[in-house]
Amino acid sequence: MQGYAVSIARMVDLPALAPALARLERTALESHPFFGPAALEASRTVLPEVRAARLLLVADAAGELAACLPLRPTLPGLLPRPVEPLDHPYCFLRAPLVRAADAERALAALLEGLGRLELGGPALRLPDVPEGPLLEALHRAAAERGARLVETGRRARALMVPAACAETFLAGALPRKRRKWLARLHGRLARIGAPVLEVIDRPAGLEAAIARFLELEAAGWKGRAGTALAVAGHARFLQQLAGELAPTGRLSVPVLRLGERPLAMLVCLDSAGPEGTSYLFKIAYDEAFARFAPGVLLVVEYTRWRHEQGLRAPVDSCARRGHALFERLWPGRRRLVDLLVLPPTPAGRLAAPLLRGLLRLRARWRRAAGASAWSHRRVADLPRGRGA
Repeated sequence: MQGYAVSIARMVDLPALAPALARLERTALESHPFFGPAALEASRTVLPEVRAARLLLVADAAGELAACLPLRPTLPGLLPRPVEPLDHPYCFLRAPLVRAADAERALAALLEGLGRLELGGPALRLPDVPEGPLLEALHRAAAERGARLVETGRRARALMVPAACAETFLAGALPRKRRKWLARLHGRLARIGAPVLEVIDRPAGLEAAIARFLELEAAGWKGRAGTALAVAGHARFLQQLAGELAPTGRLSVPVLRLGERPLAMLVCLDSAGPEGTSYLFKIAYDEAFARFAPGVLLVVEYTRWRHEQGLRAPVDSCARRGHALFERLWPGRRRLVDLLVLPPTPAGRLAAPLLRGLLRLRARWRRAAGASAWSHRRVADLPRGRGA
């Protein structure tokens, strides 16, 4: 597109690109930390699969970055596969970073570049695009370039949207019975000692807090499952990420303590943008106190603390759909859309309606299969009469 240059960079070039990428992260239409320079550098350092990734870049006429999309390495196969954004276990949003001031033009240039650059696939898969301005800009840019967008999936995850005050939020989020249950938990825990929330957000205390979090996570079920950062050999990822974000005030560790003992801990990341979303990156709790539901108590106290501090940014739980803790405590939902971007070619124009038709058939089959399974379960669950 005239005035914009599209290029591919390697992950080894990331240190040189970091200042420009940091500026893009601050001004992005959908700013998030997972494709920012701190998270990309930490993942490149620790995760071997990230080192082979590439960066799809759009620069304006002045050479300033207008868009960036890290791409997964292309896997060899008999058939061409769609190009996909970078993914790894600690990446909870994969939306491209696109400058808000010229989002549509930058996205149009990015889509045009997909057709010219050797990326290894005929289409681009964009998962987890949040509903809102970025999705709307994508639709307009695709229409301008003649590309086809096919929606392949939707989901939602728990989101904390602040209310006027903490009590208003909790009263609206939790039924009375649930609030009484929480009060009883507090009461039982108070017989041992008074739990206190501390939010550690200063660089001087964060190094020790991150070390304690890694220990707590490794001692619980995530450690036994091999998914805890320290057990998986990825502790350095969080340590390096904290070292980069802590001086900017974008990383904090809320801790629910009983005396000096942490009952539960969170690691929270903030977007670089002035009105961006915050993210609950990790949670761990002391299983010796599991009967007191320390993770639940921590999230409730952290929710209250954010209201008291006047923090108005929404908080993305980064939790899977159906997560028992967050979906009960936070009634808001962040809706995410999966897209397949087909090129403006005769093959792309032909494939789009065929793919939409297949997706509709699949949705109908799933609804029918679900209704049938529900019907069979209901019949099986009916009490049998005498002699049946």
